[in-house]
Amino acid sequence: MLPVLFGLFSAMTFGLVAHGIYGTDQIINHGWIDMVFWSLIGTGAAVSLINIGGNCLPCRMTQLVHSSRLSQRLCKDLPCGS
Repeated sequence: MLPVLFGLFSAMTFGLVAHGIYGTDQIINHGWIDMVFWSLIGTGAAVSLINIGGNCLPCRMTQLVHSSRLSQRLCKDLPCGS
């Protein structure tokens, strides 16, 4: 949740600074401002999704290659580990 909030906060800060520098009329004319704004929000959301799903990723990957020793070593401290 923290990366999403950080992404929203940084996008809001960027939008306010861009508005202060360029003004309302020029923000519409510069496409890169819109891309940066939404990229900041999207990056925060992507990092949150990776953090949610990535906790058990080493366990899943070692199960795919059927390496029990590696799986035990990587997954012993994770909540999904065996």
